Amino acid sequence: MILTRSACRAARFLFRLPNEVLTAIVHELSTADLATVCRTSQLLRNIATPWLYRCVRLTTGSRLRSFAMSLQQSLYLSLPHLVHELAVPKFTDVHQVGRRLSVETVEEINVALCLMTSLRTLALLARSMRYAHLLAHGHFPHLVEFHVLDELPARDLPTLKSFLDRHNNLTQLSVIVPPHLRYPAPIHLPKLRGFDGPLALLSSLDLNDISLTNVSVVSYPLGMNEAHAALAKLRHLETLTTVEIVGVYNVEERSFVNVIATHLPHIHNLELCHWPESGSLISRNEARWIATSLEKFDRLRTLDFGRIESFPEDDRSMVLQWYAACKSLTSVVLNDRIWRLNNEDWILVSEDV
Repeated sequence: MILTRSACRAARFLFRLPNEVLTAIVHELSTADLATVCRTSQLLRNIATPWLYRCVRLTTGSRLRSFAMSLQQSLYLSLPHLVHELAVPKFTDVHQVGRRLSVETVEEINVALCLMTSLRTLALLARSMRYAHLLAHGHFPHLVEFHVLDELPARDLPTLKSFLDRHNNLTQLSVIVPPHLRYPAPIHLPKLRGFDGPLALLSSLDLNDISLTNVSVVSYPLGMNEAHAALAKLRHLETLTTVEIVGVYNVEERSFVNVIATHLPHIHNLELCHWPESGSLISRNEARWIATSLEKFDRLRTLDFGRIESFPEDDRSMVLQWYAACKSLTSVVLNDRIWRLNNEDWILVSEDV
């Protein structure tokens, strides 16, 4: 490329700017532009590289392999330490990854990932590849968020516990594990604020010294006794304000609302939703029975039921009935429509959540 005279003057002016100004400029660039800037000069490469690798999102198996190789082969020894956020979500070629990656390659990738000791956020899709080495040996002193976006295989569950035990600075945990998981010793995560996973894993946490603010539990059809046992352990947590129940298969909302009202009457937000494949919708009679449980809440502000079996034109009467039972309510989601309290009158403010 031949630079014009004006372009050359602009380039000379750019290099006269303080590094702080150049850093502010590259901070606003896209990932593609950052990669381009890194190829322009040594100065800009040194400034742009930390931002280029700060947040890494890998969507294909080939990108994961290339990224791991660059970490292992780079002449810049500090490169792995530049990564603060790593996401390995569902690969676009997920069905081919297993055939393309050898055992040796998977091990090499795991070793490379373990080099990123500055990680603060780690999100993995379990079925993309195995992370046994990462879970068994990875140690990230600054890690505060850990997410496993698909169910871990049973053989990795022991290494999962050892991984969590090494990272007691976690504030956000989202893990999908088998519903009957049991660990003999509790997992100590004193700084945890947000949890997303099955009731069994929630029961495995040491809840004596913890300040959870929001909990999202996946409810499998294991019976109300287990729900009572798990949620009863949370009743002393005054910091807990938001509870979400994700129903799998045929979960009875009326019973779950009663369990939550019994043990957690102080929460502010309650959401009950279903996975699309579960096909579980609450009936109108069941929704009426819920009003009895709502009387136990004294701080509940938002109630979200998603969809129920009812005629939308009758939703207003249901909202009024729930409000009569729980006067602290200010927002209700019903049949994917949002109702808000406005001067003692309930107004439909949105047709689509």
